[in-house]
Amino acid sequence: METNIKQRQFEIINDFRGFSDAAVYHAFTLELFFYKGLSERLLQMVVLLADRSLNEYDTVEKQINLYRDLIKDEDIKAQLQEKLQASLEYIIEPQYLFYSLTEYAKLRQGLQQLIKKNTQFDNLFSTLLQVGKEHKGIIGNLLQRLNELNELNQSAEKASHEFIELLDRFAIEDGRRGNYTGTPASLRSLVTKLVMLDQANKSALTVFDPTMGTGNLMFELQRSVRQPKEFCFYGTEINRFSFKLAKTIAILCGIKQDRLSLQQRDALAQNWPIAGMTQFNVVVMQPPFSSSWSAATQFKTDTRFSHYPRLAPKTKADFAFLLHGYSHLKPGGTMVIILPHGILFRGAAEQEIRKQLVLDGSIDAVIGLPANIMTTTSIPIVAIILKKQRSTRDILFVDASHEFTKSRVQNKLTGENITKILTTYRQRKAVDKYAYVADLTEIEQNKFNLNIPRYVDTFETEPPLDLVAILSELREIRREKTMLERSLVSAVGNIGSFLADCKK
Repeated sequence: METNIKQRQFEIINDFRGFSDAAVYHAFTLELFFYKGLSERLLQMVVLLADRSLNEYDTVEKQINLYRDLIKDEDIKAQLQEKLQASLEYIIEPQYLFYSLTEYAKLRQGLQQLIKKNTQFDNLFSTLLQVGKEHKGIIGNLLQRLNELNELNQSAEKASHEFIELLDRFAIEDGRRGNYTGTPASLRSLVTKLVMLDQANKSALTVFDPTMGTGNLMFELQRSVRQPKEFCFYGTEINRFSFKLAKTIAILCGIKQDRLSLQQRDALAQNWPIAGMTQFNVVVMQPPFSSSWSAATQFKTDTRFSHYPRLAPKTKADFAFLLHGYSHLKPGGTMVIILPHGILFRGAAEQEIRKQLVLDGSIDAVIGLPANIMTTTSIPIVAIILKKQRSTRDILFVDASHEFTKSRVQNKLTGENITKILTTYRQRKAVDKYAYVADLTEIEQNKFNLNIPRYVDTFETEPPLDLVAILSELREIRREKTMLERSLVSAVGNIGSFLADCKK
C-alpha cells in the first residue's frame, strides 16, 4: 500500500511539472512536502501525548478528528499545545494542517502563522509565500490531489525519508547544474557506515559537516545512532538554497534546536566553531572539488593550517577543506571526506601537506570509488578516512572503483559493494587486486604519492594466444572469401547474360 501511495504521489507532482520552470517546480514541491511532513509529525505526536495507540488512530483523518476533539476543552488545549511545543518546537492549528488545506489562500495563512510563532521557520517557505497569480490555482489543485492520499499513516522518520527521496529525485533531474549539493543515497550509506564502525557504542554522537550541502547526510547519520535524541549536529554551507534545505531536513529529523547549530557561511574564510563545542566524534565532508580559495598570507598562522609546511594552492582548495575538517576532529573520532583522485598524487604544496599527514599517522585509509556516482560530476572519486593519535602510520588502500551497479543516469554502490568495503576496512588485510596495507617505508619510497594503483595492482593478465586456433580460423576465413568471390563473379556473369538477352 505504501509503495502504491508513493508512486501516486510522484504521478501527481509530475502532472504539475510543465506549469513552471524546473527550479520553481522543485522549490514549491519541496516546501509543500516539508509542510506535509510537519503536519504528519504533529498529528502522530498528538496521538502519543493523548496516550492513544497509532494502531487505533491509523489514518490522518482519525488523527485530525482526535486533535479537534481534544482542543475543544480549553484546559486540555493549553496543556496539549505546551507539550507539543516542548516536543516538536512548533504548533500547527488543526485548520492549517496540510490535509485540511484545499486552496492556496489557506495554505498561506497557515505558513504565516507557523513562521510568526516559530522563528526557526524563517525563509524556509519563501517560494510558496511569494507565489504569483499564475501558480496559486496550480498549488490549490496540487493540494487537493495530494489530499486524496490521506489514508497513509507514516512515522516521523518515514515522513523525513519521503522528503529525502524527493530531494534525491530532483538532484538527479538537475544533474550537472549542481543546484543540489547533497550526497547521493548509496554514497551516504557508505560514509555513514564507515564512520559508525568506531562510534556505534557512543550514546551521544556529535557530528560536524563543514560543507553539508542539502544536509541529507545528517539524516542518514541520525538514523544510525542508538539514541537519536542525543544526536548533536553542527554544519556550515555557503549556498543559500542548499542551506535552506539543510535546515528543513534538520527540523523534519526532529533535531532539537539546542543540539543543532547551522551556519550559512564560507567554511574556509573564517574558522568556526571556535567557542563552546569545537571538536566532534565524527567529521564528514563532501566539499566542492578543486575549487578556488584566497590562500591569503594570514592563513599561515591559522590554527587549522599552521602545523603544515604550506597552504593549499589558491586554485585547489581540496586540502584546505580537509585540514579545516580535521582540525575539529576529536582524538578517537573518525573523519571521512570525499575528494577527487588528484588529491592523492599532485605535487608541490599538496605533496608537502600530504607528507605531513602521513608522517603524523593521520590518514587511516584511502578508498577509490566508481566514476559517475555523484550527480554533479562523472569523475571517479576517493573517500579518505582520517583519525587522530593513531599508534601506526600505515595506510589501507582499497580499489572499489570497478564494483557498482549501472543505472540509466547514475552509478550506485549496492549493499554487497558496501559490505565488501566495510569488511576489508575492518580486517585491514591485503586482498588480491582489491586492497593493500602499505607501511611508512613503502610510502616514503613512493615520495608520499598515495595514488591507489601504486599499491593495489588490478592488472589482469591476458590469456595466452592459441596460435593453432587462430591459424585455423584464418584458413576458414580465406576459404569463405574465395567462395564469396566465385559467387560474385558468377552473379555478375548472370546479370551480363540477362542484359544481353534484353537487348535482343
